Amino acid sequence: MEALTRASFWSWAAPLLMFVYIISPLDLIPG
Repeated sequence: MEALTRASFWSWAAPLLMFVYIISPLDLIPG
């Protein structure tokens, strides 16, 4: 049960973290 929960969590969390990791430097750069 816990393994399934962790897998489903990472199935959306990993792409979200990757998206934030790529986009956040662009948002932090002024101008």
